[in-house]
Amino acid sequence: MVKNAINDEHQQLLTRINQFCDRLTESLLDHEIIFMISEVHAAIAAHFKQEEEIMRQHHDANYTSHKVDHDSLLDEIKNLMETIEPESTENIGRALAARCVAWLALHYEDHDKEFHVRGDTPQHTN
Repeated sequence: MVKNAINDEHQQLLTRINQFCDRLTESLLDHEIIFMISEVHAAIAAHFKQEEEIMRQHHDANYTSHKVDHDSLLDEIKNLMETIEPESTENIGRALAARCVAWLALHYEDHDKEFHVRGDTPQHTN
């Protein structure tokens, strides 16, 4: 049951990211692009916040390295919002989706797998 909850939680996050990135691919208006990238950032940040809270509650020894890794992706997405240029937006949705999926897969292997195997997975209410 925990394994299904974990898979469902991460699948929901990836689905939300892909939905925003699909909309991002269709938009060429600067303010919409920034808004949609910020929505991706917010969805990921909310997931990370809940996961980090559970780690703190369990006094997880890997909390610091885990949080540093989370912060690196959030910073990368924030930097993208700050440096976006209209002429570079054509493939931004696909590129952001690919980056997030690749990052999350690597992060899961390096950080989340052990955390989730213990059953300490965040339970989100979206």
